[in-house]
Amino acid sequence: MKPPVLPSQFCKIHALRTTAFIAYALILYIGAAIGAGCIINSHLSVLVQLLILIPTWAIAQQGLHLLGWTGHEGFHGNLHPNREYSAMLGSFFSSLVASYLVTGYALTHWNHHNSTNKATDPDTQIYSRYHNFWSRLLLSRFTATKKYRQDTYRLAFSKPINLGASPLKLTTLQRLAQWNLFYAACWFAVYLVILIQWPMVGFVSIVIPHILSANLSGLRAYIEHSGTTQNLLQNTRSYTSPIYTLLFFGNNFHLEHHLYPYVPCYFLPSVHKWLQESGFLKDAGCLIDNSILDPWQYVFSEYQYPGGLEDQKTTLDSST
Repeated sequence: MKPPVLPSQFCKIHALRTTAFIAYALILYIGAAIGAGCIINSHLSVLVQLLILIPTWAIAQQGLHLLGWTGHEGFHGNLHPNREYSAMLGSFFSSLVASYLVTGYALTHWNHHNSTNKATDPDTQIYSRYHNFWSRLLLSRFTATKKYRQDTYRLAFSKPINLGASPLKLTTLQRLAQWNLFYAACWFAVYLVILIQWPMVGFVSIVIPHILSANLSGLRAYIEHSGTTQNLLQNTRSYTSPIYTLLFFGNNFHLEHHLYPYVPCYFLPSVHKWLQESGFLKDAGCLIDNSILDPWQYVFSEYQYPGGLEDQKTTLDSST
């Protein structure tokens, strides 16, 4: 069963909606970061400060998470009709996330789309090694971002690298990687100045939100892929509660993204509704979770991230 052909209106890039997506991410992070700085400099008691800071940090880390996702959208060509400009925009804003280099991520991500959940899927190689909640929370994102950094460096300094399923030419990726490093250095310099001039403000507004975002964002891969198969229509899931749609600006419709990666995130909820009304999601047995809490069950050990085992089984069967 193949996904239906999508109406063209879902694929159009709208400048105003793109601006709203980027602005939303910036407001969540920078607004909450400024708020955290004000709270720590207030005359409130330490206990009251902490009680206010906790939800402020939750908002700030979600803003960082979405800023990282601007890079995802940019390299998919969903921020601007010109794919290279789209990637540049994504690179600029996602570089606000310290140590995250989106050019290397894009190289991995295109191959992830090309071979989702299979042994050749780079995400399978990264995430399937962690089998319990704590290792997924504390290690998975750091392992992934380390690979993204390494691949970005290799591109920027013209080292040998396998492009795999990349839709962009090597020279274009090399140029994007160089700009990515420049943007990252600029934003890091801004953070460093804040940390030197106002150490406590920098700690509560930059360091803690980054730590929280790095840990929590690593769990998203398990929500989306743990307990799924290699079948195109069941190799990921969407978690469709309006709460997640608000938090992720539509990026929670991950199944729809895999079916139609050229659709901007703000149209994914509409794509979901269109597929649902056509009966396709039900007929195809697609994995849809419309609750608030249930998606979190997939970050625990009873649901493992696919490890390419179906590929191995096929190989063994054919050799016997």
